[in-house]
Amino acid sequence: VVGDTGILWQNRGAAFSSDPKHVNAIAPGKRPFYTLNPGLGLRNGRPALLYGTQGADGQPQTLAMLLTRLIDFDEEPAAALVGPRFLLGKTFSDSRDSLKLESDAGEAVFAELAARGHALSPIEAQNPLAGQAGVIVIDEDGMATGAHDPRGDGLAIGISSGA
Repeated sequence: VVGDTGILWQNRGAAFSSDPKHVNAIAPGKRPFYTLNPGLGLRNGRPALLYGTQGADGQPQTLAMLLTRLIDFDEEPAAALVGPRFLLGKTFSDSRDSLKLESDAGEAVFAELAARGHALSPIEAQNPLAGQAGVIVIDEDGMATGAHDPRGDGLAIGISSGA
């Protein structure tokens, strides 16, 4: 972050090219290939949930799992982030079209999914392949609670801030 400006630098601008014939040539209105897709949930027209993840093609799956845990199961951000995850389909590091499931999902889950015909590829618990997310929840009083995924460089620890 740049000082106290709130600007977070990243390197996705490297996807642009100075060659005017290149598909990602620097030009007005052009955008580089960018896979990050953070979300914003509103409550009564005000921000209540901010979330996003790394994870390439698995991003929509990770975000859906997080939303289910945060909204349907009313989990705190750190708890929602630490739970076991799956990744269905091919990835950059695994070209098998399989259901990759973190090992801490439990034997019963693996058995049930196998019985339903899924081609399973177990992956270790807290695998970065299953996304590296962050979540901030803002309650009705303006109290913000956030956490970062233990699968990334941070820890699934809660951070709270008053309004």
